[in-house]
Amino acid sequence: MYRELAESLLYEEEGPTLDFKSQQYQFEGASDSEKAEILKDVLAFANAWRRADAFIYIGAAEVKGGRSKIIGIKEHIDDAKLQQLINSKTSRPVEFSYVPLKVDGKRVALIHIPVQQRPTYLLKNYGKLLKDTVYIRRGSSTDTANPDEIARMGSAGAPTVERAAKLSAYLVAGVHSELFDKEITLSTTNAEIPDEAEFPLYGVDYPDVKFGIRVAPFNNFDNENFYSEYAKWQQAMWRYEGVNLAVKNTGNSVARDVKVVITLNKTVDHLNICEKDDLPQKPYPTKYNLSLPPTQSVRNRPDVLCEATKDGWRVVVELGKVQAMDTAMSRYLLWVAAKETIEIPMRAEIYSDDLSQPVREELKLVLDVLQQTYSVDDFVKPKDQDS
Repeated sequence: MYRELAESLLYEEEGPTLDFKSQQYQFEGASDSEKAEILKDVLAFANAWRRADAFIYIGAAEVKGGRSKIIGIKEHIDDAKLQQLINSKTSRPVEFSYVPLKVDGKRVALIHIPVQQRPTYLLKNYGKLLKDTVYIRRGSSTDTANPDEIARMGSAGAPTVERAAKLSAYLVAGVHSELFDKEITLSTTNAEIPDEAEFPLYGVDYPDVKFGIRVAPFNNFDNENFYSEYAKWQQAMWRYEGVNLAVKNTGNSVARDVKVVITLNKTVDHLNICEKDDLPQKPYPTKYNLSLPPTQSVRNRPDVLCEATKDGWRVVVELGKVQAMDTAMSRYLLWVAAKETIEIPMRAEIYSDDLSQPVREELKLVLDVLQQTYSVDDFVKPKDQDS
C-alpha cells in the first residue's frame, strides 16, 4: 500500500528513482512557467534509465543517512487536472498517478511514475521547456538527453519490465477495518424473546376490557405494540453483522474498472444476506412519527448490489480504478445474519479492463452466534425514556 511505501521511502536517498520536494508544486492559478516545473520532473523520470518505478515525494525534505523530514503541504493537486496538463502536451501518454497521503499527521503526496516506453517529449514549447527535447533524470538531477541516448531509447523499445496489475480480494470488518483477511470471524447474537402477548401495551396502563378484547383509551396516539415490535426489531439487528470487501493491487500497474462478483450458496434456511437499505426498519413509540424521516442515501450507481438467486445470492461490487500498490474498498456494507454458528464460503471473481481473464479466489466468512435469552423487562422501560 502507498502508506507503507511512503514510510519506507523516507529512509532512501534521492537518485534516478526518487526525488524529495519540501514544497508543493505551483499549479492552480499558476503561470505556464510555474506549471512547467512539475511537467519537467515527471518527463525526466519517465525518460530515466531505470528498471524500477520512480517516485516524487512532495512534502518531505531529504536527510542523508537518516529518515527524511516530513514538512507537509497545504493542499493537493487534482490528479485529473495534472493528467490533462501533462498528457495534452507530450508525444505519447505518460503513465503516472498523483497519490495524496498523510504521514506523521501531515499532508504529503507521491507522484508514482512506472517504467514505460521512451523517449517522451513535448510537441510544443511550454514555459521554459522546449519542444522535441528529451528531459531525463540523471542521478539526483534533471538534464537533457543527448542524441546517442535518445537513439538507444528508441531502439530498445519498452523496458524489459513486466507491467501488470495483480489483484486479490479480501473481507473487511470492524470499526477501524481491523479485520482484513480472506477468512474472518464475526460475532453475533441469536436472541430468544418472549411471545408478543407477554409484552404490555405501550402507554396504556389500565386498558378497558370489553368482551375479552383490550380497548385503548380514546384519542390514544401511542403505538401500543411498540414494546413487542421493538423486541422483534432488536432481535433481527442482533443477528446481522456488516462485512465489507476490498481489492488489493500488488502489481506495478493500475487496474481500471475493477469489479468483483461474489457467489454465495444458501446452505441453511436461517442464513440471510442483504444490503444496508434492506435491514429491518426501527419501530417508533407513536403511531404518527412527527419527526423527519431519516435521510435516504441517493445512489446513482451503488458500488454493492446484492441479488437473490435460485441457490443463494450474487453480490456485485464496483470498485473503479485501483492504483498499483494500493487498496480499494467498497463504501456500502453487506449485512449477513444467521441463527446458529455457520461457515459461509464465498467464490469471488475479480474483473478489470487490465486483466486478460478474471482472477478467481475463495473467501470465507464465519458467523460465531451466541445464544441468548431475554425477558420482557429487558425491552420495557418507562415511557419518558423511550426515543
